[in-house]
Amino acid sequence: TGMCAPLYTRFGGNINVLYNGRRAVVAALRALKEGEVLTMMPDVYDVSGGYAAVPFFGGLTNAMTGTAFLACKTGALLVPVYSRPSRGLRCEVDVQQPIEPSVNVDFEQAVFETTAAIFRNMEAEFRLHPQHWIYWDEFHRRFPAATSLPGKDDAWEEGASALFAELRQRAPVLEPLLDDMENMLSGVRTAQ
Repeated sequence: TGMCAPLYTRFGGNINVLYNGRRAVVAALRALKEGEVLTMMPDVYDVSGGYAAVPFFGGLTNAMTGTAFLACKTGALLVPVYSRPSRGLRCEVDVQQPIEPSVNVDFEQAVFETTAAIFRNMEAEFRLHPQHWIYWDEFHRRFPAATSLPGKDDAWEEGASALFAELRQRAPVLEPLLDDMENMLSGVRTAQ
């Protein structure tokens, strides 16, 4: 995002780029209290702050909780927006129904539930348009070797096999990556 900051402001927008850290949290909370809009990318793989293991593609992934934290703290709606390349140099933007932040009395549980809802939404989108998710090449790092995958022993393997078959069909360019992911999941199975 730092490299893109000049691009964001070039078109006349009053945009502030925030980086992970305490100052960013304070600035984000202030912006939301003042009715401003925040754009966040919860699928960024920089697990340097708070994170939780949430269900994702039949396993558990370490998900940063900052987006959910801010929504639960302020009551702000989360509006999922996805963009995909279209014909020529055009772009298709998909603005989806808002995700309501959890209102669980236990704040940590509310943040977890909201993070899980965000990742359910992202998984649904990535299943529909797998070729447009830029982080497939880092996906395998999200499954720590010691993570126990939920369900019966063979249930998650069947789900993973079905997902890989679907990805091979819809996004052949991912073939080498999918081989690596299958090998990695095989290692998780062996570790259990």
